[in-house]
Amino acid sequence: MQRRTFTAAGAAALLGSLAGVPARAQSLGGDVRFLCGFAPGGTADLLCRILAEAATSEVGQKVIVDTKTGASGFIANEIVANAAPDGRTIGLAAMAAMCVSPVMPGQKLPINVDADLTPIANIVGVTNMLVVGKHMQYRTIPEIIDFAKKNPGKTTYA
Repeated sequence: MQRRTFTAAGAAALLGSLAGVPARAQSLGGDVRFLCGFAPGGTADLLCRILAEAATSEVGQKVIVDTKTGASGFIANEIVANAAPDGRTIGLAAMAAMCVSPVMPGQKLPINVDADLTPIANIVGVTNMLVVGKHMQYRTIPEIIDFAKKNPGKTTYA
């Protein structure tokens, strides 16, 4: 049941982006290109394929996932930003591209996400988790901070 709800919500959001095209989806004149900036077989790729399948039947045209990996999704995002304004190119942009990278000091981005991309819908929320090896002596964030302060240069993270 959750998958159906998720797919329906995602397809509705995707269709909302296509509905903004003045000529409507039936007269787009070709397949819809759905850019995914992340590795084939991963979560983002799977999400794009589920959405593309659901949207294809709704718009009556093929929605084809086009994977262009790299640069935290910016290779795909740049293609979307520079695409013809015909409504046939859409993309999946991650939080890192839309919110984190633009404010990172010294970060040079290939596009201005605020000016070059238009967010349509939040498709999915992803929970991130902080984990440590079971051999570490700390179990809480304050304990990690305390350890790092007492042991400069000995704590790494990724």
